[in-house]
Amino acid sequence: MNILFIGRLDYPPKQGGDAVQIENYKKIISQKGHQVDIASIISNPGDYDIVHLFNFSRLYDLAYQLKTKVKNSPVLILHPIHQKEEYLGRIKELGFNSPGSERIKFILRNILSHKFKLNQLGFVFRNEKILRNSLVKKINFFHFLSNKERRWFEEDLGIKIQDEKVIIFGNAVQNGITRAKNLKDREIDIFIPGRIEPQKNNINTIAALSVFTDKKICFAGQLNRYYKKYCNRFLRLIEKNKNINYIGSAGFSEMVKLYNNSKLVVSLSLSEVAPLVELEALSHGAVFIGTKRCATDCKNPDTSYYVDPENLKEPMNLLREIFKKIESGYVFKFPRINTWEEEIKPLLDLYKKIEK
Repeated sequence: MNILFIGRLDYPPKQGGDAVQIENYKKIISQKGHQVDIASIISNPGDYDIVHLFNFSRLYDLAYQLKTKVKNSPVLILHPIHQKEEYLGRIKELGFNSPGSERIKFILRNILSHKFKLNQLGFVFRNEKILRNSLVKKINFFHFLSNKERRWFEEDLGIKIQDEKVIIFGNAVQNGITRAKNLKDREIDIFIPGRIEPQKNNINTIAALSVFTDKKICFAGQLNRYYKKYCNRFLRLIEKNKNINYIGSAGFSEMVKLYNNSKLVVSLSLSEVAPLVELEALSHGAVFIGTKRCATDCKNPDTSYYVDPENLKEPMNLLREIFKKIESGYVFKFPRINTWEEEIKPLLDLYKKIEK
């Protein structure tokens, strides 16, 4: 079958969980003998049997790509990667407003990425709610990363999706991951991966972790260029804390080394769906402390902890307890994390159903 993946127009170079999903899905599906393309601003329109739409928050990007890159009427599969509106609203309440509505960001992002085309202007004047409802009605199947994400999506949109249109499976990790060192022997005490932006709560994370002056702390992630003031403030705080290091954006092999050399991985985001950093941390044998504001269910009580990202005392107390365990030689029971090849099976089964 001929398959097209459609995501946000600033991928690449901007990386994220949706980009990791797209790249791994393409690799596996291609190995099964299917022709897989990824839509881009320079790609030509074509006929496809199946079109995957990733990241429903980038509504205008998806609608524009679907309109200009697909000539026929294929089966549509939506991967919403949906964040709860309540949590996104809380980010705005804290004063971290985005550069405008989604329709304005659609143009702004593409101008800054040198990908702007005049035919995009027609989409700016389309009502967001009408465009959203129109696209949802066209979707044949929905893929959610968890039951909780499905519930958020249905509640926020005020809809009920038929069970036969839904498949649920989560994120995963690469093949061949090994745990290089025992926790006690690792050099990085606390590792914080992820983009530098208000949603990731980096500045408050620094404020909370600054009490651990005897610990080696490392941040890794791309600066979000749409939040320059926030990023500059983050960099100034890094300079003030000599035990905290920021290495910038890191490639896959470097991230593997960082995870393998870290005792704890912390992600106190104000909003998430199903953070890959948790799976990556656990697969490399690092204890994870993450946000309660995600669609992931707590399944690993010995190695995964979820806290309120605005209550800084809670994660600090947890960190102290975990460090004591590590120093005492406590053996944590890390779960086995599925590979992408294992996790994607429900999607491949859906393909077989579509082919019949």
